[in-house]
Amino acid sequence: MSASCRTDRNTKTNVTCVTRLHPFSTKEAYNNHLPCCLSHPAQQGIYPNPDDQNDCTLKFKSIQKQHRIPVYLVCDFESFLHPLSMENDDDETFGMKAVEEHRVSGFCCYRVASDEKYHTLPEVYSGCCLELDLCTYSADLDIVCFGIVI
Repeated sequence: MSASCRTDRNTKTNVTCVTRLHPFSTKEAYNNHLPCCLSHPAQQGIYPNPDDQNDCTLKFKSIQKQHRIPVYLVCDFESFLHPLSMENDDDETFGMKAVEEHRVSGFCCYRVASDEKYHTLPEVYSGCCLELDLCTYSADLDIVCFGIVI
């Protein structure tokens, strides 16, 4: 089994397992991986036949395994990344330090229900009172969904 080597931006040599296509930062890490790697067959991707309609189309066939749900929500949130202040440099979680946070700038939501009278058109919210809009929408939704489920 041979390994391929490549050089990254910092001119450090990486060793890549050609069977698993996984890069290792040191030759020692690669050598530790090698015995386990050689005990398993190589990975192989099997692609569908594009000429066979049944083979290349994804279908859900186990209808008996479905569960009916009375309400289905479709939501999309838009956000911007904002840099965090670096006042507390010691604030790390699991060895990672947050440098940016997502701030929601808008959302769109619509409801699909088993009873068509509870369907809604997509509603778009954005602006300065976004948290209040989201809380109000959520509270209204809770009341309507409780009525649908019962």
